[in-house]
Amino acid sequence: MNNDIFYFFYNLGQQSKLIADFAILLNNLTYPVLGLVLIWAIFLSKRRFISFSILFLTSITTWLVAYTLKLLFQIPRPFVEFGITPLAYESGYSFPSEHASVFFAIAFATIFLDKKVGRALLFLAVLIALSRVVLGVHYPIDIIAGFLLGYVISFFYIKLFKKL
Repeated sequence: MNNDIFYFFYNLGQQSKLIADFAILLNNLTYPVLGLVLIWAIFLSKRRFISFSILFLTSITTWLVAYTLKLLFQIPRPFVEFGITPLAYESGYSFPSEHASVFFAIAFATIFLDKKVGRALLFLAVLIALSRVVLGVHYPIDIIAGFLLGYVISFFYIKLFKKL
């Protein structure tokens, strides 16, 4: 089933230049958008220090955990496994998606800080996560793991900072 869902989304990018270009755009904007979110936390959020701290710690921790899990599981990327041409080149292992993990973590943490901004980021996180499959660099299970990892780590920091 994981492979069937992968091929469904991957084939969308192969059959539609518009979808492929949109997926590439999302791929290239991921980390600049995260930078803008941190800038928002510093200058525009209501609780600047708390907001920045939660978002910074959430993103760094999520990235480190996702990176460590990649090294532990060492699952090859779909384009390596299936011998297909990805729409964007990525190196390293597939599981879990660092892009999805970090972006979902930031989105969930932001929902706690500002529901309106957080919901917009959550919608963008879903698009980014799906784009990683369209690009041929992640399986759907990588995205699901990223979603769960992002949620758990953001939940941890939100609870931690609520106690402070």
